[in-house]
Amino acid sequence: MTVTSAQATGSCSATANVNSSIDTDGDGVIDAIDQDDDGDGILDSVEEAACSPSSASCDTDGDGVPNSLDLDSDNDGINDVVEAGLADANGDGIADGVVNPSTGAVPGAVSAIGALGDKDSDGKRDPYDALDGTTPDGVSAGLPASIFDPTTGQVICLSNCDPDGDGILTPVDGGSYCSRRCTHSFKLCDI
Repeated sequence: MTVTSAQATGSCSATANVNSSIDTDGDGVIDAIDQDDDGDGILDSVEEAACSPSSASCDTDGDGVPNSLDLDSDNDGINDVVEAGLADANGDGIADGVVNPSTGAVPGAVSAIGALGDKDSDGKRDPYDALDGTTPDGVSAGLPASIFDPTTGQVICLSNCDPDGDGILTPVDGGSYCSRRCTHSFKLCDI
């Protein structure tokens, strides 16, 4: 975000003209035109369709991060890119491949909700379903059962759960994504 001008009035009110050029996944394509804001290889329109009705604020795991910005949309400890069957050689949650500079998507990006798997045939697509039947997905993937809620299949985290803001909870977050995506906030009266 670039503040192009600001004018304070009164004790602590302000008017600002803002040029928003947010690029959440750091791929060089601003979110306003990026079809895959988090870079996980699942188009935003698909991530929004995980809710009924489809919504840009769709947040299937209830962690406050919309699916389109969440690298683990069900908080099961497995990145969405992996659950979508796409390549992620370095495990950073970002789909491998050269990003199309016009769309912000990699070749082979998931473009329809029906293209995603449903391994337990419960009607919930894998990136948005933390359970494999009655077993947490993370346990099925070999992670320790002690870090999962057996009822929801989600990673248990009680404090400082996502300090880098990538939607991957601390107990299973293998690295910092903050170097590529951070949210900075400020009050205009502090300037």
